[in-house]
Amino acid sequence: MSEKGRVYKIVKAAANLMADIPFLLDSLSGKSTQRDLLRGGPSPGQGGPGADAIRKAESELKEAEGAYGVEHHQVLGGLDKVAGLYMVEARYAEAESLYRRSLVMLEKEGGKDEADLIPCLHRLGSACLEQGKYAEAEVYFLRALDISETQQESAARAASLERLGVARTFLGKYVEAEQVLTQALELAKKVSGANHPDVAQVMSSLAGLYFSQSWLDAAMGYYKSALSIRKKSLGTNSLPAAESRYDVGRVYVVRRSFDRAEPPLERALEIQQKLLSPEHPFVERTIDELGSVYYYLGKYEEARLLFERSLAMKEKKLGPDHHGVALILGNVGHAYYYGNKFAKAEGFYKRALSIVEKVMGPDHPEVALRAGSLAAACFSQGKYPEAEELCKRSLRILEAAAEPDFANLANLYNLIAQVYKHMKRKDEARLYADQAKALHRKLEAEIALRG
Repeated sequence: MSEKGRVYKIVKAAANLMADIPFLLDSLSGKSTQRDLLRGGPSPGQGGPGADAIRKAESELKEAEGAYGVEHHQVLGGLDKVAGLYMVEARYAEAESLYRRSLVMLEKEGGKDEADLIPCLHRLGSACLEQGKYAEAEVYFLRALDISETQQESAARAASLERLGVARTFLGKYVEAEQVLTQALELAKKVSGANHPDVAQVMSSLAGLYFSQSWLDAAMGYYKSALSIRKKSLGTNSLPAAESRYDVGRVYVVRRSFDRAEPPLERALEIQQKLLSPEHPFVERTIDELGSVYYYLGKYEEARLLFERSLAMKEKKLGPDHHGVALILGNVGHAYYYGNKFAKAEGFYKRALSIVEKVMGPDHPEVALRAGSLAAACFSQGKYPEAEELCKRSLRILEAAAEPDFANLANLYNLIAQVYKHMKRKDEARLYADQAKALHRKLEAEIALRG
């Protein structure tokens, strides 16, 4: 390899010191795999409601409240309709508030254990799930399951089991989650038939459980089965089918099969962009995932365009100085860097570093990694003194860490060795190059022991 090529390889490794590119964006812990997209909202395949539809439903609800009173049973349909539309548009807290009103009204009208409560409990629990209120959701689903004791072989009981399994997955109760989800799958097949959308929903939830435990073969099997059912029963361009495509693509990403992840993620995004609002969380999540795939396939321009879309969304949602914004800034910087636009990359790396310093403190290990990326961008432009100072700062932090990150230390030693070589400081260059080699040998030995 030429000297220029070897330096570029080293710099490229250093620029990627911080693993910003999202292997597992919106993984199970981020709630993405378990969303029952349309339960309580529009029928499957209709797509997002849009602002006009929501305003119309809100107006109709207000008229009903004015005509009958806010606690009249005639208002229930309007409450559930508006709440369902809020759910599709990811306005979960507002949906939860309306579902709570519905539950109170149903309890007053029909008693606390009537079967009519089950759908409302499912919807309220699902709204809680989407906000990370897992224990609270579990309570609602358990209550729904208790009520369904009188309906042992019903779709309502299968749905209660499935929802309870999802809540327990999020709570880390994996054994209990698998038990109830397995029951849900058997019951859903018996009640609704093997190719019903309800069966696909349980399969997707089981897949999410297995994915959360890194049982990727089992997860992929269920995700693919769910996709097949949803394409046949709901349509190949439905939102649930898009969700299944996203899930399949994500398993491929975790396996680092980026070429196989690309097609399902592209198709998922295409459908979501047609059916959902431009800044919907599902759209944002798929943009992030597909951007990472493009990045690792070397499609840096395509990755950059998606990351910059995601950046705009996150700045609007989180504010300009949020840690999540720093992460996507790093991704944009990497895409520019690997596209040989080093000055552009430098600007994004600087801003990411500034945010992390404020949020995490000046001596946090992530600051060291951000500074390392910025050092690589400076080095690539011949700004050797700036690169040297940034490398030194990074090394001070990483070397002082209680548990040193040897892989990133090795990359930094390599980078600063190249900086000193270009500054004609041969002794220092040799010193750091030797340290890098020693760490690489240590890492190789550890890998051999594990293997």
